[in-house]
Amino acid sequence: MATAGTVREMVTRVSVEELTSHLATLEAELSDGRLIELVRGETVIAEVRAKDMNQASVAAELPDFMGRLRANWGDTVLPLGTGTALVREDRDSRG
Repeated sequence: MATAGTVREMVTRVSVEELTSHLATLEAELSDGRLIELVRGETVIAEVRAKDMNQASVAAELPDFMGRLRANWGDTVLPLGTGTALVREDRDSRG
């Protein structure tokens, strides 16, 4: 079935044909932290690694968009329709 790699001891190579018949064994090897190389002939076509369970998933925090707006423009509130008027004026000036 799977053979240990010559370069790295933690690598298991398995052919495409052997994949489904040895799935339980491969799953156990993944849980032990081994890398599995999927090969067709002598060519490695994929590498499968177990997800690192020790690494804490850190959710990306969104920037403070309102804080940025206040830093750039202050707390000034423009009257309703000002944006529309500015766009209309700009479009009229272009022809």
